[in-house]
Amino acid sequence: MGGKNISDGLIDKWAEEAMADLGEQGWRDIDPNSMSLIIYAAQRNGEKKLIQKITRPLWWLLSILGAGIIWWIISSFIGYLHPLIRL
Repeated sequence: MGGKNISDGLIDKWAEEAMADLGEQGWRDIDPNSMSLIIYAAQRNGEKKLIQKITRPLWWLLSILGAGIIWWIISSFIGYLHPLIRL
């Protein structure tokens, strides 16, 4: 069935609803189960920010390496053609 579970995204949806309830009711009046979902959402957002903080420099490194490899290929191709071209 494509590897997708029925529950994919269900907990995230519940967490979003719990966050909306927190905005309406306040943290003292909210249900303990909803508070658990809010903690889950906060943890998940923190993980996403951490992943972005780690991967952003890696993308820069990969783009620099990619540009260097392309430059090396082009320069070696031009260096190969240089003796063949007589001006």
